[in-house]
Amino acid sequence: MASEENKDLQEALNVLYECETETIHLERQLEVQRLKKISKIYERRRQCVMNIDKFWYVVLSQHEDFAEYIKPVEYGYFEYLKDLYVTWEVAEMDSGKEQKQQEGEDHKKKIENPGNFSVTFVFDNEGNVNTVESQTITKKFWSIPNEQENSKDSNEVDAFDQETRLVSEKVDVKWPKELLTASDLEKRKSFFSLFEWTGKEKDDFNKSKTKVKGEEVVDDFDDHEFKKKTRGTLLEVEDLINLFVEDIFPNAVKYYAATQNDSLQEELEDDEESEPELEIDDDEEEEDEEEEEDYDDEEGNNKKRRKI
Repeated sequence: MASEENKDLQEALNVLYECETETIHLERQLEVQRLKKISKIYERRRQCVMNIDKFWYVVLSQHEDFAEYIKPVEYGYFEYLKDLYVTWEVAEMDSGKEQKQQEGEDHKKKIENPGNFSVTFVFDNEGNVNTVESQTITKKFWSIPNEQENSKDSNEVDAFDQETRLVSEKVDVKWPKELLTASDLEKRKSFFSLFEWTGKEKDDFNKSKTKVKGEEVVDDFDDHEFKKKTRGTLLEVEDLINLFVEDIFPNAVKYYAATQNDSLQEELEDDEESEPELEIDDDEEEEDEEEEEDYDDEEGNNKKRRKI
């Protein structure tokens, strides 16, 4: 009897697992289709935004959550942020049927993971050599299972069904002049440390290995001790990137419009405060009162009328 109950339970659990798997796959397919469609809209929006002076500076400087990740002294760099955009691998790979046919099943696997994307920052300092240099920086990110070490298999279909994390690769970046002579720890607090982040703490903090006697290598990275010393001081790159992709980039127009509405409201309030109040002379009031006289209408009601 017990064995029959266990068998029924196992069958029920198998059906539940199948339902969950089908749900996850469907949600993934819908997300892929959404990204393909909305990426075209974002590209149109991008062309328009580039004609608005300091658009991204306004958005970022007014974003309360972004302020939690950035030091106040670094906001000046974003005055020269000419362009900022996110591109998803699934949208880029769907550019033509010929490419699909050539890549075959490998392509099919790749377009199934909407967690792979890149973020591009375009700085244009307009000749001001004393701040961040003009440069275009593209940083790619891959979504992989937590237990996976690298991004090589990040496009496998099953990867999206598991708990995931972001990984990346280091990219070359021209650091602002003020940070060139800063200590490694100070650099890790900067926004620009984002571009050296890989998702592997040992690689990111250059603490993993020390050469001893030629080619002999030992691992001297104390993960627990390092976290203890630097807790709350280093840039939380993965959280910041998710903020860009999930909030700042898709809702940029809303944040910009909100700042414009606030500015307009302040102008209206200033105008109201600056308008002179009309002053009524007491003599005029008395004169008006004197020009009125009492009279009785046909029904005997007492009323006032102006004297002629």
